[in-house]
Amino acid sequence: CDPNGNESAPVKLNTDKYGFVSYKLSIPQDAYTGSYDVKIGPEKNVIWGETSFSVATYVPDRIKVSVTPDRVVGLHSDTVNFKVNGKYYFGTDVSNGKSSFRVRASLAKPPAHWNKYTVGDNSAFLPGEAFVSEDENFNGKETIAFNGFNSMNGTSYSPVTLIADASVNEPGGRAVTGHA
Repeated sequence: CDPNGNESAPVKLNTDKYGFVSYKLSIPQDAYTGSYDVKIGPEKNVIWGETSFSVATYVPDRIKVSVTPDRVVGLHSDTVNFKVNGKYYFGTDVSNGKSSFRVRASLAKPPAHWNKYTVGDNSAFLPGEAFVSEDENFNGKETIAFNGFNSMNGTSYSPVTLIADASVNEPGGRAVTGHA
């Protein structure tokens, strides 16, 4: 069925020697956007399986988002300031947008030249709670102070990697995410 509920003509398929079928479906340029349903079975009223897929118009991002920490290495208690920038591709800052910033922790991977050596006790790692900050009136630039891994109530006797993501919505638009 297409998004309007219209059924297409059934397609008869033959199985291969293993009992499988495959079908290549071409989507016309003028197809309706939305969710399409596909049902599979030996007869119209005997359904063995079903799935759905979406057809959508591609709309490129209009903004780009960057997240930059003020340090690359620090102690678990060190404050890290993250700069979040949201700009339209034609150069001006996003104004009156919304932003959501999140930091989570994971064990740091040892450098490749360490081979099988590690530092600390990886079995004691607990990531703690994610840090989240939201801004309902994002205007292109903001600096967010993250009070370090210790503030997440996590535990680690090994190096930790902080993973920071910032999503910015332009007014009336979808979110674009930057990572650090």
